[in-house]
Amino acid sequence: MTASQVLRSSVPDGIRLCNRLLRLATIVILTSFVLIIASTTVSTGSFVQAFAKVLYYLIVASALGSLVAWGMRYRLERGLEE
Repeated sequence: MTASQVLRSSVPDGIRLCNRLLRLATIVILTSFVLIIASTTVSTGSFVQAFAKVLYYLIVASALGSLVAWGMRYRLERGLEE
């Protein structure tokens, strides 16, 4: 088996991994939004403000991770066409 064949056989696994990461990032983002809305509806105390801030940074990190996973998936799919 040549190196090219090995790389082509691992591409579907890479695409599958990227899709899982995108799905996970979507779940994290939506759950964080719901938790922010629910927690700030109940209270606006200092604990809730800190909690919401952590969730905000989690949303930002998930969005950046999602962009990276999307870019990797795009490059892998483009590599399959060649």
